[in-house]
Amino acid sequence: MPEANPTTIRVQPILPADQMPDEHSTFETIASILRVNAFQIARSLYRGNQILTRNVIQNATGWLQMRNINNNSHAHVENIRLGDLDIFALYDLFERVHAESNPDLTVYSVIWEFWVNPQSLQFGAARGGPDMEFTCRVANKIYEYDMIRAGCAAVVTALFLIKRLPEHANLNHHIKRPTSHRKIFDIAIALEDKLGI
Repeated sequence: MPEANPTTIRVQPILPADQMPDEHSTFETIASILRVNAFQIARSLYRGNQILTRNVIQNATGWLQMRNINNNSHAHVENIRLGDLDIFALYDLFERVHAESNPDLTVYSVIWEFWVNPQSLQFGAARGGPDMEFTCRVANKIYEYDMIRAGCAAVVTALFLIKRLPEHANLNHHIKRPTSHRKIFDIAIALEDKLGI
């Protein structure tokens, strides 16, 4: 029984009285419903200037939550990418709660929710700007290293400085190479640190 609002999909599995429990199949169905509807929500929330691609959707993030219908307790996972919203994400969360605090929990006693974070679809909106000498295409690929994410504004500013400042002339000549991405990222992070962002 899926239920959706503008940012959240909610699914409560119901076991008909005349059927035998099949928890694996139920997990698969829930994961599929959450994923399909989360992608639809993300598409409806997108307000960028660029063509909406599958990559933009898959990199959008949200919260996966499960709530026990018997006692209203809940557990969640933050900042899960839509591309990672699958049966394994559900199993991981369910098994954690099952092992830590509730060995009697079944998939039929849980309501599953996924909230799509609208801001995650605005991240990198500057990519819709003019593609000056591949600048935006490069910026699109270097937001994150070692679990640290640079804001798109900082990346684009770093690219602008590399193109304009003589001390970055050598890097400017190789700006389109993947081997330069880490250096561009480091400059963007340094800018954020200086600004206290």
